[in-house]
Order: sequence, then C-alpha cells, then structure tokens
Amino acid sequence: NTITFDGGNGNAASRILTFATGASGSGLSHVLRFNNCNFVTFRNMTIRSSGASEAWTAHFMNGTNNRLIKCIIDMTGNGTTSTSTNFTSVVINGSTTSIGTTSTIANNHRVDSCTINFGYYGIFSSINNGALTNFFTNNNFANTYYSGGWFQNAQTVKFNNNTINTRSTMTTAQPIFLQSVNPSGSNFNEVNGNTLVRTGQYGIYFVSTQGGISNQGQCYNNFINGMTSTNSTVGIYLNSASNWNLYHNTVNHDINSTSGLNYGIQIQNGSNNDVRNNILSTTIPTAFNWTPLFINPSSAVSALNSNNYWNPSSSNLVNIGGVNYTSSNFKVAYPSGGGSNSINLNPAYVSASNIHVTSACNNGENLGVLVDIDGQTRAGVPDMGA
Repeated sequence: NTITFDGGNGNAASRILTFATGASGSGLSHVLRFNNCNFVTFRNMTIRSSGASEAWTAHFMNGTNNRLIKCIIDMTGNGTTSTSTNFTSVVINGSTTSIGTTSTIANNHRVDSCTINFGYYGIFSSINNGALTNFFTNNNFANTYYSGGWFQNAQTVKFNNNTINTRSTMTTAQPIFLQSVNPSGSNFNEVNGNTLVRTGQYGIYFVSTQGGISNQGQCYNNFINGMTSTNSTVGIYLNSASNWNLYHNTVNHDINSTSGLNYGIQIQNGSNNDVRNNILSTTIPTAFNWTPLFINPSSAVSALNSNNYWNPSSSNLVNIGGVNYTSSNFKVAYPSGGGSNSINLNPAYVSASNIHVTSACNNGENLGVLVDIDGQTRAGVPDMGA
C-alpha cells in the first residue's frame, strides 16, 4: 500500500513543511527524507529549507517507489544566493552526510510536476546500478545555480518535459548533465521535451555516458536557448558518449560569443550516435567561431542527415574530423558532408525567446517521434526541430 500526504489540489503554496536544516555533515540536511522507505507520496505541499550552511531539501536515501508530485521544493535565506554544492534541492543517494555516496537500491522514484527553486543542483542523483530507473518529469526549475539535473554513475534516467531557468548570476551553467550514467540490460536513458530558457554554457552535456546497451538513448524534442557564456558554448555536447539518438532538437546560439570554439552540437569521441532532424542555428551575425555541428572523429556518428544548419556569422556549417564544410559543399552524404537532405535555411523564430519556427520547407525524416515539444502530432513527413 502507498502512504500519501496530500495538501489538497491547488494548495501547495499554503501547505508548508519547513525546517532549519543542520550544518554540513551533520546528517540533518533534510527537510523531508525518504529513509530506506517504499511507496510514500507527498503531493500538493511546499517543502522548504531555511538552513544557513547546508540543505538537501528533499532527500531520497535508497528506497523505492517514492513520489514528489505537484510540490514546491524551496529554500530561504542563504540557499537562495549560495554558490555552494551544500545546497541542493532534491538528492538521491545512499548517505545522510556525503552527497556523492552512491545508492545501489534507489529505484522507481518520481519527481513530477513540481516547482524546484534554488540550489546549486536542482536534482542530484548518485546511483551505481544501471538496472535502476528514476523519473523526473514536467518540473519547473527556477534559479538553480549550476544544473537543473545532475546525474552520475550507473543508473537509468528519464528526464522529460522539464523547464530549466538557471540563476542570472551564473554564466557557465550546465542545465542537464549526465556523467558515466550507463544503463544495463534493455534500459535506456531519455532526455526529451525539455526547455532550457537560460542555458549558460553547455545545455545538455553527456560525458562517458551510454544512451543504452541494446537500445539507443533518446535525446528528442529539446529547446535550447538563452546562452550566457561568451566563451566555448555548446547546445548539446557528447564527450566520449555512445548510443544516442539526437532527433528533433532546436538549438539556438543567441549570445555574441567572443572567444573559444562554439557549437550547436559537439560530438567528441564515442560511437553509434545518430543525428537527424535537428535545427542548429545562431541568431547572432557577429558570433565568434560558431559552427552548427562538430564531429571528431567521423566514426563517433553512425547517421547524419536532415538537419538545418543556419549560420549567418560565417559560411561554416559542419566540421567532420577536422574537415570544414560550408554552405557551398555541405549537402553531401555523411561522412563527406552534413547529409544530402540537410538544409541551410533561416528558421525565422517567433522571437528571441520563443524558438518555434515560422519558416516553411523544414521537411525531415520520419524517425518515429510522433509528437513535438508541444505534444502536437507530427505529420507523416515531419518538420525538423523540436
């Protein structure tokens, strides 16, 4: 049976559970802790920390099948401005004192339809069992300092349909970060339908992470906008990551970068990655060293086609294994170009902050992604982008 604590539909803001969390390492960092328990749900409540030096506002320590639904996960005082990892809104791990200690038990936890305010990390998950799957869906992250979702070590992550707006004082944020997050068996990771409003430096960052083993990981239908770093920004960055399908993402570089190497998608090493039906654009004609797509070596990608590469800052569209392809020669099958069905067309976004497209002639391939980021059914010949 499930035990449910429910503040009543629409009452989350007035049903408040609060605690002045303890000092770092005290074991009293939590306001709410699911301590090796199963099948407990908190719904329609505010969980708020007022700790001065540390807060894991909601803490899943091991356990299975626990839920936060339509809650407000909040901080007051130092937690609203701190730049320390001591302040994290939601923690999943195996310790009461060390945030990085892995759990080999935590499974089928869900954080759904919550507002998650502040914290160095909005969600931090440290698990070491690729058979375990946890779900983070339909949440709104506001004023997270570094990452909305930070996941490390073997586990399976379903991080879908979230909105992330990082803190205005942080320019090098990484809103979605997966490191060594390797599923096992038939499990696969999903990072789908997310909207990054204020991205920072790297929007979605996969490091030494497999999408899956027998199944490809899904990275579909993401909006990435609001870059704030002027040096070496990347919308989607795969660093020694393998077995990912990057389908129907819209990445827009919207800052006047002044240094470094800047890309819409960067894939460095790894293997068996599939990159199709994406829009990779900049709306800044003076952007410095910006290229829509970078792949090195070419063996890191198994399929590349039907992408829109839009770069008004230069003629450079795709760089594959150190070879640069421009608007005059990119339209060739991979690995000798950016794909014969790819295009170089201004997507004509609705506005600087709304990257829905208004241009026609964005036909991609039918890859089985049936709906777009708004939940609307795609046509038989779908548009590129989210």
